[in-house]
Amino acid sequence: MTEPHVEILYFDGCPNHDDARALIERIAAELQLVPRIDLVNVPDPEAAIALRFLGSPTVRVDGRDVEPGADERAEVAFSCRVYRSENGFSGQPNEAWVRAALEHARRQGLSGYGDELPPRVADALAAAEIPPSKLGAARWARLGDSERELYFWILRRFASHGPPTSAVVAAAAERLGLDVHEASATLAREDLVHLDKNGGVAVAYPFSGRPTAHEVRFENGGQVHAMCAIDALGIAPMFDQPIEISSRDPLSGDDVRARSSQQAAKERGSRSRRSSSLARSTAPVTHSVAAARC
Repeated sequence: MTEPHVEILYFDGCPNHDDARALIERIAAELQLVPRIDLVNVPDPEAAIALRFLGSPTVRVDGRDVEPGADERAEVAFSCRVYRSENGFSGQPNEAWVRAALEHARRQGLSGYGDELPPRVADALAAAEIPPSKLGAARWARLGDSERELYFWILRRFASHGPPTSAVVAAAAERLGLDVHEASATLAREDLVHLDKNGGVAVAYPFSGRPTAHEVRFENGGQVHAMCAIDALGIAPMFDQPIEISSRDPLSGDDVRARSSQQAAKERGSRSRRSSSLARSTAPVTHSVAAARC
């Protein structure tokens, strides 16, 4: 886990940075974090411009101002900073802002996403316990070329004909020069494909070989089940075609239906071909060993 990096920018004519540090240390202790805290002295107006100083104290967590929207400001201020919140005016940032920034940094540190994804996307993936090792090309990075092709063949077969049988998988592996048992063991170890007791494909992320609460229909009439709701949503850009999803809310039990139009699928596909299109030999965003918990 990477601990958050906190910067407190201040100048000598304003004493509020001491209270800001105390606030940060208290909230960090409550969150069981030990952030690296750097005090950054801003000596003059020229330095204020160079550092985009918004006044003393300016608190940044992993390079981002804790005050929502502050990073978009163009002005600088070589003066004491006055924070406005629902509680009025203060010389300290709102406690909720600091807590939210530290919690976000903790999730980023646990997940390892860094700045590769927009914050909201990284937060959602971290909350769903989907690590970076399950994203895009990282999903199959340790497979050999033939093993990777077998995995993608299984996915394409799943989408067109449903779960492939053990005999069909064995024939595909033989065509690729693979021992089916060794290849199956590798795909299972990488949490990509899991077989049932008869050797048929039970799980080939994002697909499930058994009925789940997440049913996906292709435009050609094909029907499959997805392991999880996130997996279902990723199928449209993966295959670059519209789909319909019938799902069920796990809390209320209510039916949930969604449709991906052809245009939306194309737009998502154009954005994701570099990392998630089968035509480009990549893989979807999916869960870790989740066959038993999806």
